[in-house]
Amino acid sequence: MPSLHMSGQKIDRNAPCWCGSGKKYKNCHEEFDEKLRAYALKGFYVPDRSLIKTEGRSKGSGRAL
Repeated sequence: MPSLHMSGQKIDRNAPCWCGSGKKYKNCHEEFDEKLRAYALKGFYVPDRSLIKTEGRSKGSGRAL
């Protein structure tokens, strides 16, 4: 069964992950997305996915934030 993307689109478990890691979705962010979905269904605020660090966004100047 395909998992639910936070925007409502279904993502196939064997499709490449949305984060750009090159891994299959089921081996990368599926569990994380399901936890976020559960929190959202309980009424908690779930931030937009754009706030999540991806491999390409995590490489910086090497300085601690």
